[in-house]
Amino acid sequence: MSYNPYANIVDEDTTQTNRIHQPQPQRASYMGTGQQQPQQTYQQPQAGTFNNAQQFQPHQQANQFFTPGNPQDAAAYGNFLNDPRAAMTFQVGQNAMLAGSHFVEQNFGKYVHTDDIKYYFKISNSYVLNKLILILFPFKNKNWSRSYRASDPNAPQDANTELFAYPINDKNAVDLYIPLMGSVTYILTLALLAGLRGEFHPEVFGFKTSSTLAYLLLDFAVLKLGLYLLNISSKMWDLICYIGYKFVPLVLIILVKNVSSFRFFNWITYLYLLLAYGFFELRAIRFNLYGGIHNSAQTMNNKSLKNSNYFLFIYAFLFQGGLLWLMS
Repeated sequence: MSYNPYANIVDEDTTQTNRIHQPQPQRASYMGTGQQQPQQTYQQPQAGTFNNAQQFQPHQQANQFFTPGNPQDAAAYGNFLNDPRAAMTFQVGQNAMLAGSHFVEQNFGKYVHTDDIKYYFKISNSYVLNKLILILFPFKNKNWSRSYRASDPNAPQDANTELFAYPINDKNAVDLYIPLMGSVTYILTLALLAGLRGEFHPEVFGFKTSSTLAYLLLDFAVLKLGLYLLNISSKMWDLICYIGYKFVPLVLIILVKNVSSFRFFNWITYLYLLLAYGFFELRAIRFNLYGGIHNSAQTMNNKSLKNSNYFLFIYAFLFQGGLLWLMS
């Protein structure tokens, strides 16, 4: 048998070649990270497909907060209402309101009686319409005396106490609804006209309200002083009603003055409304303050009656004419 010196070299090369082509096992520490990444890649959805559960999950979570019939929200509101702290806060607020109303009634009730004010707001649509017609067209009215209502049998009887009919039942009665709405309409009309002229600013409301209150206080002081000098008793709210009726002709004068360009027509309108309102004031005050009080304190002799008529004429026509001119 011959000896081949290259046999070992061939066997070593063959072994190395087989080792190169044979897969070698790897350590677990090196394969851990490499095996997890392909698994995550295979779990991703393919192109063109959608996972509905994952796509609509945020909307479902959002709807849980905005669902009106969510039982969790109802339970939360129920817990809030049953919370002792919330109940205590509500009780404290209620007690504060009761204490405030009691303070107002105790300190201001002796000066302002709510029952007296309620009388002036018992009106109806027909009363408001008839009253406006009476203020604007008073010349054909024959009866100016106020009607009376039946007295309460349980109320204490007093000879000096009169129970006039409510405005809803008597067009000659006085009310606070027309003066209140008239003053608001007057201020809004002035603000609107200022806006049309491009002169509107927020201070217009404050300025017009202040000036209107000043004119009303002046009017009230003159009327109250005249009646006091004539020794004629009167209710404060009745006088406020009479001086507040001037807003009915006043608003019409302002509208005609700013709409019409004919000065002659404007003067005719102003003079007619002045005469109508003056005649209304003259008759209403004379029949309801001079002759409408059935007690001995209001009886007047001929001289006092003559002086009262002079005062009413000056007040109803001259003084009111000046106020209408200034306020318009």
